[in-house]
Amino acid sequence: MSKALQASETLADGLKDREREILAILVLNGGSARQKEIVDEVGIAKGEISRRISALDDGGHIEKVELGLENVLYLPGCEPEIVQSSLGRSYR
Repeated sequence: MSKALQASETLADGLKDREREILAILVLNGGSARQKEIVDEVGIAKGEISRRISALDDGGHIEKVELGLENVLYLPGCEPEIVQSSLGRSYR
């Protein structure tokens, strides 16, 4: 079992199935994804996905950043370059 998969399973303890599915998608996508990609992959209503994402964000399981008209989601420590550059953060 990969370290990423083990980490996602640890993160997922006590979460609902849809929340686990969102975490798994993020892990499989290198730790980040656009919210629209999650909606397309899971195949349920946008509102339900939005509620599950908010629960994950509130619980500290993921980070959610609004970029224009879309949200970018990522696992803690996996902030994608697009988020770094849009927020004006400089990294080495």
